[in-house]
Amino acid sequence: MTISPQNRLRSSFTEVVKRQAGELAELAREARHDPDVRDALCFELDRIGGTAASLGLTPIERAARAALAAGDDEAFLETVQHLVEACRGLEGVTPLFRPIIVVGLTRVKADDLAVDLRPAVDVVEALAIAEAEDPGAFVVPHNRQRELQDRLVGALKAVPVFAVGPAGDLQHRLEAARMGAAGYLGAPVRLDRVLDLVRSRAQDVDPPPYRALVIEPDLADGRVVVDALSGPGREIRHVTDSKDMLATLDSFRPELILLAATGMDIDGAELATVIHGHDVHGGVPVILMAHDEDLDRVAMVAGADDIVRKPVSPSQVRARVLARLRRTREANAGRVVDRLTGTLSRRALLRAADREIGLVRRTNQVMTVVLIDVDSMSDINASVGLGLGDDVLSNLARLLDRTFRDTDVLGRVGGDSFCALMPACGFANAIERVESIRQAFRDWGKKSKLPDVDVSIGIADTSQGIADVMARADRALLQARNGGGGRTCVDGQVY
Repeated sequence: MTISPQNRLRSSFTEVVKRQAGELAELAREARHDPDVRDALCFELDRIGGTAASLGLTPIERAARAALAAGDDEAFLETVQHLVEACRGLEGVTPLFRPIIVVGLTRVKADDLAVDLRPAVDVVEALAIAEAEDPGAFVVPHNRQRELQDRLVGALKAVPVFAVGPAGDLQHRLEAARMGAAGYLGAPVRLDRVLDLVRSRAQDVDPPPYRALVIEPDLADGRVVVDALSGPGREIRHVTDSKDMLATLDSFRPELILLAATGMDIDGAELATVIHGHDVHGGVPVILMAHDEDLDRVAMVAGADDIVRKPVSPSQVRARVLARLRRTREANAGRVVDRLTGTLSRRALLRAADREIGLVRRTNQVMTVVLIDVDSMSDINASVGLGLGDDVLSNLARLLDRTFRDTDVLGRVGGDSFCALMPACGFANAIERVESIRQAFRDWGKKSKLPDVDVSIGIADTSQGIADVMARADRALLQARNGGGGRTCVDGQVY
């Protein structure tokens, strides 16, 4: 089983054109006055269109060709702008189930597990596999870790490396950590520990920013907290009136709330209790901010998870809030059920896939894997907000739950991606079900004034192999997305 080198080329090209989007827009503005600049821009458009066509990035190819075919200057500039937007809107093409490359560890096998484990004799072979197959992680003996990491270039530098060595050797563990290992596995390696560590540490997509809501009526005090928490990978919102709280909770979906104990028309301790009992946001941690004279009173509030003293110390609040946000993320990652959609979490789904694949191998029954991805979810969130974007995912989850059988296993495996395992079912029977999902989802979108919502679907069954069925479904999903979305793909065939 191999992933085509075209996937790596496609991923690299995607990143290039996303970076070039601003340059294309600038060239288009200059082309209005300088014919030579327009000639250079047309050359770039032709090159981008040709490469996009060869890599299956249909929206980019169409936008580039439309710009080249435009007649007058205004139409030309308008179509170039469409291309710029298409480039900026490209979604990641990283597979959900990337292979794990294991170097020099011959006893590690994964016949009955939902993981694509690729053995490599040495670092040279590992790098050759990695160049073609976009790995999710490397597992390497500690004495080869430096050799591997010194030879990683480009996108491969971001792939987590896990070192293997003597379990009781602290010095080896220190050396691995100093070289940047994502984790250390004690020898002899147990495959379940490899998978637990890799699955928990190696992420397929960049994590979304932390979201914290500050409810503080005093503008100056609120600014201190916002400034202390602001930074890369964080979104901080400040409201001053309790009347805005419920609407902001629904639209912003915070992961943590900092709430002033006094100063509003409703006591902060009472508001904390209201949040704690909320049907949707009741699990969000609440940190009360209180003056010394209020500490004893608010310490008894059932809805508060922590208290910080006012006036707030920026360094203290930053340390405590960021630590709690990290713990909340880690706790949510370990959940069996995804809180938003009610489906299995990614970790629970992978555990179920391990079990189902082992059962298929022992019983010789067929099983189908279905991967479903919402098209342009980032655009939906940007245009209608996170609240309605979450409603899109929740509604899709309800459609999936109603459509699949009770014996099927359904989980959320990414931000906008779902996976269904269908035991005793071949892909021919699965296609009918997933096509009904697409139609129902489109109908819901029209009723909800979101006429462009659609899904891409990748399907694979175990008739062509068991160990790589998850990866084949993933590649089929990539083909569906890269073909323009709104379609189902099965082993290279479009339905």
